[in-house]
Amino acid sequence: MSQDARLVVTRYKQGILSCILQDNRMIRADFSTENSSIVGNIYIAKVLNVVPSLHAAFLEYAPGKKCYLPLGKEVPAVLNRDAKGKLSSGDLLVIQIIKDAIKTKEPMATTNISVTGQYCVITSENKRIGFSDKLKKEQKEQLSQYLPKEHSFGMIVRTNAGELLEQGRIQDFTNEITLLNEKMHSIMETVSYRTCYSVLYQAPASYLIDIRDTYHYLYQRIVTDDQILYDEIKQYILENMPDDIDKLQFYEDTSYSMKKLYSLEHKITEALSQKVWLKSGAYLIIQPTEALVAIDVNSGKNDSRKLKDEFIHEVNKEAAREVVHQMKLRNLSGMILVDFINTTKANEEDLMKYLTSLCKQDQVPTRVVDMTALGLVEITRKKIKKSLWEQYQMII
Repeated sequence: MSQDARLVVTRYKQGILSCILQDNRMIRADFSTENSSIVGNIYIAKVLNVVPSLHAAFLEYAPGKKCYLPLGKEVPAVLNRDAKGKLSSGDLLVIQIIKDAIKTKEPMATTNISVTGQYCVITSENKRIGFSDKLKKEQKEQLSQYLPKEHSFGMIVRTNAGELLEQGRIQDFTNEITLLNEKMHSIMETVSYRTCYSVLYQAPASYLIDIRDTYHYLYQRIVTDDQILYDEIKQYILENMPDDIDKLQFYEDTSYSMKKLYSLEHKITEALSQKVWLKSGAYLIIQPTEALVAIDVNSGKNDSRKLKDEFIHEVNKEAAREVVHQMKLRNLSGMILVDFINTTKANEEDLMKYLTSLCKQDQVPTRVVDMTALGLVEITRKKIKKSLWEQYQMII
């Protein structure tokens, strides 16, 4: 872990920038507006229509605001009548938004309500206990000992919980389980006397979720130069992760802005640029399209026709490291095709193994699929949020 790593939160153009800097290099970045996302919000919504051919229903969660609800084999719990195994227009459901609207697609909802903390997620419909795939077997076994023997809700233990075992802070884990269970009970108890379109729970602001969800070994400090943001972050940390309050710092130097200190304008310009230079003199060209993201590795200042295989292999490995870094930094997702510099079959196989090992370290589920007959490497990365470019368009 870098000894000079911080999570920086500041106002940027018409929005808020949350980014992680390690040794003055930006490794994560997100833009948000004050109310840019409804993901995590819980509503009482009204069914507009059911589409059996799509195994889905369209709902209205606020006046004029629609969402899409995939349907399983079981009919969700209807609030305003006895459903008798069939969902109909006018039914009221408790739903939670799990995906923001994407272009022409409505936001996606679920009836499996959840509340999320640093170390675990409590779920309403799925009563099972699950663990993050990134936790080791021995960590899962140790954490299992501290789970409640009886529980009315389901639970998913998050990767962050593994840190607590190493730090001897397991009490934080059990305290959070108690807190989240109380929060879930409180939400469910309010349902009986709330009306259609009621907001039963509002998710924290995007930059607060970044503080909660980012692996905590990635930074030692949380820094902001805005008094309102500082107060909101302080309140959130005190309520949800009080042991981290000492990490929070307020930047007060009015003679030299925090944006200049960390060269944020320059770093953002680089993060949105198509061309990314590598130390070897090679470079990447990153081009998002409607269907996929294309990344081309160019030998750049080096003449690839005159280079030895081992040097090309080292350039490709450097490019692989940068590709993974850029996927994280830019929030790239979906199908990603990478065209590395042509090399020997043995070096191709080694490169694929190396790239796969790098992708496994990503916090977002990422998989190296294969190399096509044309030599293009296919990577898939789960869409958790909008790309950095899409977020940037919302704040300018």
